[in-house]
Amino acid sequence: MFIFFPVSFPISLAQDKVASKPVPGLDAQARYDTQGEVTFIPQWAAAFRSLYSGLNSYPSQGSSAGTTVGTLYLGIRPLANLELYADPEFAWGSSPGAGMGLAGYANADLIGQQALNGVPYLARAFARWRIPLRQGKDLPSGKESVGRAQNIIAGKVPQHRIVVTAGKFAASDIFDVNSYANNQRTQFINKEFVNNLAYDFAQDVRGYDYGAAVALMNPRYSVRIGSFAVPTSPGSTGVTYGSQSHGDQAEVDLYPVAFHALKSPMALRVLGFRNVGFAGTYANAIDSALPGTAPSLGSVRADGSVRMGLGINAEQAIADDGATGLFARAGWADGNVEADAYAESDAAYSLGFQLSGAHWRRSADNIGMALGTSGITSVHQQYLSEGGLGFNLGDGALRYGNESILEGYYLYQASKSIQASADFQYVVNPGYNRDRGPVPIISLRLRFAF
Repeated sequence: MFIFFPVSFPISLAQDKVASKPVPGLDAQARYDTQGEVTFIPQWAAAFRSLYSGLNSYPSQGSSAGTTVGTLYLGIRPLANLELYADPEFAWGSSPGAGMGLAGYANADLIGQQALNGVPYLARAFARWRIPLRQGKDLPSGKESVGRAQNIIAGKVPQHRIVVTAGKFAASDIFDVNSYANNQRTQFINKEFVNNLAYDFAQDVRGYDYGAAVALMNPRYSVRIGSFAVPTSPGSTGVTYGSQSHGDQAEVDLYPVAFHALKSPMALRVLGFRNVGFAGTYANAIDSALPGTAPSLGSVRADGSVRMGLGINAEQAIADDGATGLFARAGWADGNVEADAYAESDAAYSLGFQLSGAHWRRSADNIGMALGTSGITSVHQQYLSEGGLGFNLGDGALRYGNESILEGYYLYQASKSIQASADFQYVVNPGYNRDRGPVPIISLRLRFAF
C-alpha cells in the first residue's frame, strides 16, 4: 500500500489578494515576480502509554525526525489579466511515525512516506486569467490593489471579476483558505489546523493535483467551483480524471458584519465536496472478511464510489490590521466510504486565535493557539477495531474516543528573511484510540524566505 505525502500549502489563491497595499519598490502593475522559501521542521515525540500497536500505529517508544522543503515561486504576467506560474520544489527527511497513526498528523509537510529523497519536482504549473465584469448598477467600476506574495504578482485588479485558474496546483490553494490557520510554514504545523480535516480534497502523493477552478469575486461575496483529478485508488501514486473519477467542490464566501465595534467584517465560507473514484465501503469490507481475518478495503473497492462532505470556515480580524484574529472550522463527510487523500476523519471541529506581537513591540511576531477534535462513524470504528487498515490508521484493535489536539506556537521574526518558531502539540486518543496516548510533541521550525 502506498502512503500519502502531501507537501503543498495554501497560498491564498482563493482570495486573489493578500494585502491592501502594493509592496514599495514594485511597479503598480509588475510584470513578473520571483520568490522562494526553505523550511526545516524537526520534531520530537515523547514516549507514551500504549496497550498495543499495529502496522499503522504512531510509535509509542518516542522518536524524532525532521523535514526540509524548499520551493521557488516563479510568475510572469504576459498580458494585463493573464498570469503564468511555475513552482519547482524539493522535499527531504522524515517525521516521527512517518505520517502514520494520527488523523491530525503532527507535521503537515509529511503525511506517511517513510523517507523523502530530495529529488526536485514541479509542484505547480498553472495559469490565472482574470475577466473584468462590466460596469452596471450593481457593479461599480474600480480596481483594488493586490499585494505581492507567493504566486501573487503585485498590481491592480478589477474589484468585480471572474478568475479562472487551470493547470497543476492544490485544491486547497483555492478552497478552505483561512488567514490564521492555513500554512504549516508560518502558522500551525498540525494538519488539523491547516485545512478542515474532514475535507477530503483530491491530490497526488505530494499534495498537488491537475484541475481547474472558476471564481466570481466582488467585495460583498465570492463563489467558487472546481473540479480535479482523483487518486487512481486511495493512497496511490497516480491520479485520473473521467466520468467515474473526479473530485468536485463548490464554496460560497460571505462577509457579514458580525461585530459592529470591529473595523473588519467576518469572512464566512461554506464548502461542499463530492469525490467519485475507485474506493470501498467499510461495511462491504467487514462483510467480506473471512472468519478470523481482518477486513480489507482493497478487496471491495469499485469504480464510481462517491464520498461527499460539507465544511464551514470562519475568521474574524480583531485588531492590528488583521494580524490579531479568531478562526473556526467545522466539517462532516460520508463516513461509509473510505477517504481518498487528506485524512481519515468523518467529522472535525477546530477553533483558535492568532495574536500579533505588536502588543509587546514585536509586530512581526505571532502567537497562535488552537484546539481541534475529530471523529469517525460507527462502521469506520468497527472496521479499525477488527484490525482493518486505513491509508494512515490501524492499531490492530480500537477502543474508540475522539482524537483531540491542542497546539500552540510562537513565531519569531529574526530578520526580514528568517523566521524561527517553537511549537507544542498535545494529542489525546491518537488514531481515535483510548488505549494509546496522550502524545506530547515538540517542534522547532526554521524558515528562510527570499
